[in-house]
Amino acid sequence: MGSPYAVNIRAMTDEGADTLVLSAGPNGVVESDFAKDGLHAGGDDIVAVVASGS
Repeated sequence: MGSPYAVNIRAMTDEGADTLVLSAGPNGVVESDFAKDGLHAGGDDIVAVVASGS
């Protein structure tokens, strides 16, 4: 079975925000810190930018 994905649609109306897809990675745990400005993949998470807000 594959890993689920999350998309940050909350910020899609904010012109300055990126739209991204996040995968929890092989361990199935989201370890990325969304509270930080400038999301970086944490642990074995995979992050892909769909659209840049800049």
